[in-house]
Formats: sequence, C-alpha cells, structure tokens
Amino acid sequence: MLIEFDTQPKQAANYPRKRLLHGKKSYSFALLVLKIIVFFLFITPFSATIAISPESQKTNIEPLTITLKNAISDAPLSGVEIVAKENLSDGSGKWTDKKITDKNGTAVFELDGLDAGRTYFFNAKPYTGGSTVTSKTFHKPGTFDWKVGTVEITVRDASQSNSPILANTRVIITEVASDGSLTWLEGVTSDAKGVLRLDLPQMDKGRRYALRARSTLSGKWKQSQPISAAGIYTFNVGTEALNVNLLNSISKAPLSGVKIVVMELLADGSEKWRDASNTDNKGQTFFELDGLGEGRKYYLKAINPYGSGNINTSILSSTGNFKFLVGNVPVTLIDGDNGTPLSGKKLAVHRITSDQERVWTKGGITDEEGRVYFDLEGLNNGDAFVISAINPFNGHRLYHSTVIRSEGPVTLKITRTENRSLDLQPPTVFILSPTPSGYVNASGFLLQGLADDNDKLSHVNVVITDSNAAITTVPASYDRVTKRWQAPIDISEVTPGKTITASVTVVDRTNNERTVSSEYTVTNDSSPPIIEFISPKNGASVAADGFIIMGTVVDNVDVVKLYASLTDPLLGITVNRQRINLEPGNTSWTFTVYNDQLSPGKKISFSLEAADSAGNNTLASITFKTAPKNSQTSSHTYAPSHVLNRITFGATPELLKKVKRIGTQKYISQQLNPHTIDDSALQVRMQKFKPKNADELQWYFIQHMLYSEHQLNEVMTWFWDNHFNTNLGRHGKIQYELEENNRFRQQALGRFRDLLEISAKSPAMLYYLDSINNIKSEPNENYARELMELHTLGVDGGYDYRDIESLARILTGWRVKNGQFYFDARRHDQEDKNFLGNTITAGGVEEGEAVLDILASHPSTALFICTKLAQYFISDTPKKSLTKNCATIFLSSAGDIKQVLQYILTSAEFSSPANVHSKIKTPIEFITGVIRGLGATPNEQIVRRSLNRMGIRLFRNPVPTGWPETGDKWINPNQILQRMNFVNQILGNNRGAKDASVMGIKTLLLDNDHREAGEIIDFFADLHLGGEISDTGYNIIFMNMNSPDSFDIDEQTTETRLRQALGSILSLPAYQFQ
Repeated sequence: MLIEFDTQPKQAANYPRKRLLHGKKSYSFALLVLKIIVFFLFITPFSATIAISPESQKTNIEPLTITLKNAISDAPLSGVEIVAKENLSDGSGKWTDKKITDKNGTAVFELDGLDAGRTYFFNAKPYTGGSTVTSKTFHKPGTFDWKVGTVEITVRDASQSNSPILANTRVIITEVASDGSLTWLEGVTSDAKGVLRLDLPQMDKGRRYALRARSTLSGKWKQSQPISAAGIYTFNVGTEALNVNLLNSISKAPLSGVKIVVMELLADGSEKWRDASNTDNKGQTFFELDGLGEGRKYYLKAINPYGSGNINTSILSSTGNFKFLVGNVPVTLIDGDNGTPLSGKKLAVHRITSDQERVWTKGGITDEEGRVYFDLEGLNNGDAFVISAINPFNGHRLYHSTVIRSEGPVTLKITRTENRSLDLQPPTVFILSPTPSGYVNASGFLLQGLADDNDKLSHVNVVITDSNAAITTVPASYDRVTKRWQAPIDISEVTPGKTITASVTVVDRTNNERTVSSEYTVTNDSSPPIIEFISPKNGASVAADGFIIMGTVVDNVDVVKLYASLTDPLLGITVNRQRINLEPGNTSWTFTVYNDQLSPGKKISFSLEAADSAGNNTLASITFKTAPKNSQTSSHTYAPSHVLNRITFGATPELLKKVKRIGTQKYISQQLNPHTIDDSALQVRMQKFKPKNADELQWYFIQHMLYSEHQLNEVMTWFWDNHFNTNLGRHGKIQYELEENNRFRQQALGRFRDLLEISAKSPAMLYYLDSINNIKSEPNENYARELMELHTLGVDGGYDYRDIESLARILTGWRVKNGQFYFDARRHDQEDKNFLGNTITAGGVEEGEAVLDILASHPSTALFICTKLAQYFISDTPKKSLTKNCATIFLSSAGDIKQVLQYILTSAEFSSPANVHSKIKTPIEFITGVIRGLGATPNEQIVRRSLNRMGIRLFRNPVPTGWPETGDKWINPNQILQRMNFVNQILGNNRGAKDASVMGIKTLLLDNDHREAGEIIDFFADLHLGGEISDTGYNIIFMNMNSPDSFDIDEQTTETRLRQALGSILSLPAYQFQ
C-alpha cells in the first residue's frame, strides 16, 4: 500500500505554523499518530488501497462544475474567486478549495465524498465593494449555474437637480423588522458607475431590506424604500433642497436667527417632528425632506418670530425656493385721545366662526411702536378675524377692531370714552331682478335687490363673471331708506347664449360681509312684454267711488317700465302715463282708481304701456262701465263713517249710532279732549297685562287700538310711534319700547317739542340710531341725519352736511345708564358749534335741548309735520294751501298738535267728497277695522300673524322711515290675498277653520232690528263701506243670501249665510278704501 501526504496543509489552519515546523513535542506527537494510523490500516479485515497522492485522488473523483453568472443579465462573471466549503455536523463550514472563474465564468471543483453523503457550499465576492455571496448546498457532482446579483441598485444623488450617480459611495445594508426598526447587516460600496449588485437572502420568505447612505447636501443619513424582491432599483440619496427664505409679509425684510421646524403630517392624522434649523443673516436656511412633492405632507413652523406666537405654513407642495412670509397683519394700537402708540398692551386675535362666534387664536404684546405682527392663517381661504385690545387703559374693558378679511396693516385707534359693541352679524342681501337663473339682455341690464344690516351698510359690490372667466366689478348704488341697491351691468362683449354669474357682496361698516350669486343666460331680446288684465275683466261694471285693477306683466328678460293712463268721457284724461312701481322679481301689478277720476254711469278706458330693458314695448287697453250710486243706499250720509274711518281704528255698530246721534263735530271735539272720555274698561283690561316678550308687546299696542275709547289719541300714538320709528331688534329691551310707546300715548295730542324730546332721550332711539356710540373722539352722524331728515325738517328742509356734523357733535355724550337717558359729560364735545346759523355755546346736555327747541319751531318742521298729518287724515296728495295754513297754526301754537288736528279735521278738505274713500287702508287699519266692525274677540296669534304677513311687524321695522302712510305702498296682489285670508279666518269661513273669532252676528242684527236680507246688506254696507256699495256688489250678495232658498233669519243656517255675506262685503275692493 502506497501512503502519501497531501501537500495542502489542511489541518494546519487551526494551529500556529511555527509549532508544526520547529516544536519538538509536536513532532513526536505527530509521529505517534502516524504509527497508530498505519497499524489500524494493516489490521482492517478488508483489503483497501488508500491513494493519498493528490494526482491519484483527483483522477478518480467526478467534478462539480460551477458557472458564475449575473442574475439580471445572465452574463458570465470571470476572474472571480470561489471558495468551496464543506458543511460540518456542528453547522460550521470547513474550507476545502478555491478556484478563479475562467473567461466563461466557470470553475471546476473535485470534492471528496460529494456523491457519498458529504455536502458543500461556495462563497464568492463577485462585485467590487459588494458583499460576500453564499451559494446553496450541493449534494452531488454535476454542472450548475450560480446566479448572483439578484438585486441591482443604482445609487444617485437626488439632492441635485439632475440626480448624478454616486460612485464609490459607502452604503449600509439593513434588515427591516415587522415593526419598522432596522438591523445593521453590512456595509458595501457602489462601483465606478454607482451600481450595487446584491444578493439579499430569503426575500421569498418575507424578509425585507433597506439601504442607508449619507446625503451629500446635509450629511444626514437617508434611507431607501424597502426591498423585498429581486430586480433593478434606484436609491435616490437625499432630495432636492427646500430653500426657505423667511421674510416680513409687508416689507419683505429678512428675519434672521429664527428657528424653523419641519413637521410631517402622517396618514393617521398625527404629526411628527422631522428637522429644525435657524435662519442666517439673510433669513435663509434649507431642508431635505424625503418624499416632498411625492405624496408626503410637510409644513414649516416659525417659532415665535415676532413674540406673538408660532406661525405655520400651509402644506408644502414641492422642493425648491420657498418664501416664508410672516407678519401678514401688523396691528398698531393708537391712543385716540392723544395720537400716541400704546406699548406693552395685550392684544388678542379671535377667529370668527360661521355662526358668528369668536374663537381665541393667538395673542401678543405691543412693542415700543405699539405694534404686534400677527399671522392670521386662513385669510386667503375666506376666514375672518377680529383683534381686541385687552384692558389697555386699566379699565377692565375690551376694544375691538373691525372684522379683518385680508392681509395688510391694521390701525386700532381707541379712546377712553368709546363704548362701541362688537358687531359680528353679517348684512342680508337678496337679488330680486332680473329673476335669478333667468335671462338678461345682451345690451346690458339693471341688477337690483335688497340689502340691510343691523347697524349700517358700508357698500355693495357686484362682480360679473362670464363663461370665459372674464371678471367685471361694478359698484352698486344703495338707498339706505328703501334698502334697495342697483347696478347697471354692461355685458355687450358677452356672446348671446353664454352664461354669466352675478355675485353681490354687501359689507357693513364693521367689515362683516355676505355674498349671494345668481347665473343668467345672455340673450338678444326682441320679444315685448305681455300684459294681462285679471280683475276687473274687459267691459265689467265697476264702482264709481273707486276700485282696484289687478293684472300681470311678464317678459322673457325683465320689465323696467310700466305706465298707466285713464280716460273718462266727461273728465278727459284723469291719469296720464302714471308710473306703476313694479317690485323687482314680481310680475303682478295693481292700480287704484279713485272717485275723483271717474264719472258715474260712464264708459271709461284704461291702458297700460310696458317696456323691457331692450326697449321692446307693449300697449294694452281695457274698458269699464262705472255704475251709478246705489239708490238703496243713497240716503245714507257719508260724514259719520268718513270721520270714523279717519280718526278711529274702525267703526263699531254702537259707535256709528253714537256719532249719528251727537254729530261728527261733537265727536271730533270729544276725541280732541280724551280726558273727558271714560276709558276705565280698557284700564281694567290692561291692568294685569305686562308684556314680557315681543309678541306680548305687539298685542299690548293692538289692544289699545281695538278697545280704547280714546280712539283719536290711539291713532296719534300709532302715528308718533311710527314717525319716530325704532327697532326692538337693535337692543332687545321690551321695557325700552314699552316706555316710549306709553309716553307717546301720554303726549299724543300735546306739544311737538315734548314728543321730540321723548324720542331723542328714549333708550330705544339712543340704541337704534347709534347715539350711544356718538362720542367726541368719533362723532356718529346717524341720529343727527335722521333727526333732521325724518323727524323734523324733512329732506329739503334747508340743512346741509355741515349742519349734520355740528348736530352730531352737539349730541355727543347722550347715552343710556340703568335703562334711562344719561348725559356723559366726559364723552361730550366741549367746543362751540354752529347749527342752522345759530351759535351753540359749549355746555352740556342743554346744547342738545336747545337744538330740539330750534328744530321744533323751525318753519320746515311745521310744514313737514303738517304734510304728514294731512296725508294721514285727508289725502295722500294734500293741497299745498292746506299744509301751508296748517304750518302757520303749528308755528303760532308752538307746535300744539291738538290745535293742528282741530284745523285739519274741520277743514273743507277733510269733508270734501273728493277725499271720501280716497285713501287705501294700511294693514293696521284693515285688521283693526274688521275686528271692531264685527265686534269680534279675535285670536291673538291670528291677528299678529296676519299683520306680519301683510307687512307690518310692530316694533320690528328696521327702516328709520317707519311704515308707509300712503296707500300706493299697501296695494298689491299678495296684500289683497292676505286680507281676504284674514277675513275668512275671523269669520270662520275657511274649510275646517278652528280659529274663528267669537261673535254673534245674528244677535247683532236682531239687537239693531234688522231681519230682511236687503236691510241687512244696507246695515253692513253702512257700517263697513260708509253706505257705498255698487249695484253689482249688492245684487251678488243679495242672491247668495237667498240661495238655495229665501233668507230667513230664524233658520238654522242663518249664521253661516250671514258670515258668508260679511265675507263678501269685507272682500270687496271698496272695503280697501277709507
């Protein structure tokens, strides 16, 4: 047997080489081991030949051929050292052999026992800078492909715009755990082309990996996305810089040394700190934010740059240059008493919610210049804010700015004496014409609507946007008396058929605003308006003492003009192109024909001319025949009913009897001296009635109208309450309105000067027209203007704007304290003034009282008040000679209203037939007249609700002019409908009505000895129509009362028939007149 030694020192791997070569003990031990091996070989029971020579061993072993290839491209990898290792039982690997792959990437190994149960694996480091790769375990010889580099990664510098490759860059391989944490595995280096080729084990079993490398921009570690499968990847190290420049929003000056923090918004809604840096002397810094612009959400936070809190940006959208503008609302606090800035004062910012609540946002302390820089996030998104100075004068008070809606400087100028409450209520605004979502003419149109505010409107703007996104802004004119706004719109450049949007924004003086919008289709309008007559019909018979014509006028765009003309064969043209005012957006019209415009028993012609905004015109005519006076009622005098119509809230059967008995002059005399009339019944009724809310306050006033025997005094109480109109909604104090109403009642027939002072010093008026805000540092002109225009001199009363300014200064300091008038000398302007040519010497409350004397005795006031009284009691258009004479009496009697009324009610004009039944009843007069005439005990809710529906909410009129006193304002189709509904409710004629008022009509008739249908109609006509009823009306009611059989007052159906007859009478056009 030949024994040879393997030249490869396999056993020497675990021992020092010098001991094998030179150690004596080691040599003896080795020789002993060799002898033992030889011995055992010779005593083995079977014959064997052991070839120890390498050449003889390799000749007999089948080779294992490995071809190393790139897993991505399948290209062979040459010149790579492959080390073979045997798997040992303890799990370790024993070095066995190594080879270098040839040009085909092949290496051949002859491994002992490979086909006899021994197993091997291979290690290789195929790529420069890469990691060592381990093959699978081999169990038998053969030819195999070993593919490496299953993950190919190109490393790039993403902090630069073109993302160049990162060659020879150190990269750390980590494993990603299920909780997202990282475990370091090894470090590798990219090659000259910036490529890493890796073999990451067990990715098919769910293991995930991530790469980390330092950014060349910031030096901070950056991490790749997780890798969980073989393939080609790019590792973008870092991101393009977000270059931040922190600047003042107004001056654009840089802010240095300010810390800026980066916060990321996570998917679950939470936030996470990511980075922070301070700005340099140019206000600049930069950040690398992974995923910015690719779905990850970041924002920046400037830490207290102005001492008024941190400032956040909105969500960032991209990398690159970013201007971080801060301090978009610099607020300067000024002492209005001396014009100096207030430093060291606390300011608070509140955001205004959609329901006008305030939510604290941030605060700050004013600097030496009285300034705080605030950043009001949300201004560009429509949010609104208000800034309050907290106790700046150590008086435990707040001072508020106007509402802030845009960026820019704000000056908060405050004084020690001002007391302006914070108004957060936005105005109201409506578009009335053209009809929203309708058509407008291509040549242009007039946009109209209504707007109002609880305080005072500043301006109305209209923005027109066409389908091409072109925008036109048009300022609208606004009439503060009628509350109407209008704006002429030029859309000549818009193509017909296109759509435009009109947006109307109203802003009050506190900068509250509201916007409404409507779309319109532009058209070339060539169609004229269409006129329709509804009632009466063509050829119908009408009453000679006046009637109402109703109809509609419609147009495909709008109707801008409507004129009426009336021709009588005897009187000629009695109405010549009188304009009918159309309510914007309303197609219905009404026209009242009065008795002095008609001849009885004649054929008259009525015509209408309508025009639209495009100039298209329509002319339509209709004829009527006026009926002669009814012979059955011609014997009745009109005087008693006329007097009761004008100086009471409606005739009652008993009162009509009384006036007929004592005569109209005596009755007028009694009413002018109410202290002579017993009114104890009303006092008993009202003794325990103390209004606690607005509804009860209205009912309090209505009961006085219905049940007081001092009817003229109540009429004048209503007149003065309306003349000096206030609005409960401005202050919410029932007691203010109640006390004012009662004081007007006490002085209703007294001196005008006293009435004027009642109003001027009433807390209701002081709040309503802003007298409480009229202070020397900031005079408020609201009350001064209305005092002259509406209460005394009239619009053309001979004053100018300088008088308004002076009067406002004179009335500074007129305030309310403990629910009563209070003069505050600290808030009063102590300088001399000039008013209406009079020098008002500086003083106190006596300045204002002297002005009331001047106004109450002014000739313009006398004429203005007399004109209103003549309109109320005689005619909507009283003769100038009457008002002139009345004014003389007003002045000579020092404004004694009793003497003025004595003249008016005994004048020839008052009893002239031309003025009988010549005035339209207001809703107050209609409702109270129905109730008193029927002797009804009405349902309080029905009365208040019906009055509201007819347009009058007592103590709630927002317009300082009060409710209209001329009839043309109170006749329209809706008004007529509401009046008929009220009549039917009171009479119980509505189907299923449960609210009918308590009354016994049959008992009323029997008490007055009326049993037959004809005399009953006469009785009702006398009571409700002043004896004037047309033949047509009389005959219709008579036939209804006798249908289906003859009327019998003792029949069971009598009450129903009587109520229906009364309903017919009270629904006649004639009943609308007084």
